[in-house]
Amino acid sequence: MTTVDAENKGMLLNNTAILTISVTENNGEAVWNGTLDNPGGFHSEGSFSWQGAASVTATTDRISVSDNGTALLLSELCHTFPEIKQGYIWVALKGGNVEALVYTAETSNGAEVSDLTTAYDENGALIPTATVDWSAKTGKFDGNNAGINANGYVCGTSPALVLG
Repeated sequence: MTTVDAENKGMLLNNTAILTISVTENNGEAVWNGTLDNPGGFHSEGSFSWQGAASVTATTDRISVSDNGTALLLSELCHTFPEIKQGYIWVALKGGNVEALVYTAETSNGAEVSDLTTAYDENGALIPTATVDWSAKTGKFDGNNAGINANGYVCGTSPALVLG
């Protein structure tokens, strides 16, 4: 988000969005697929816009996706985390900030992962789940590990995790 914000291509104020990313391996190469639920909540100008879905790999030519904010963000993540060959990432964005995040190396998006993910309500607040009260800005899920739930999924909030 910092990269696109610096170019004034980031998120518009007072907007929310959920970005869901799955990373799968295909012939030894990581394929990053992303779905953005509110591409209209981001800056668009000229030929540049955000799309509802995109897919990139480490070999994707960045010039070829330079007019697609969603693909640019996925490309940045793909190059920042080249060691990730599979996984599931769920990100809640609000006003250009990462408000909450879930990451797991699992790709099945099974019941435990979807129990952690949610959406924004009409007032721009994350809807609590059975596992996480996002409004508490806490990453302590099982009483022992800040940021890691009982199933081992990494969860976080911004600006800070409340520890203890």
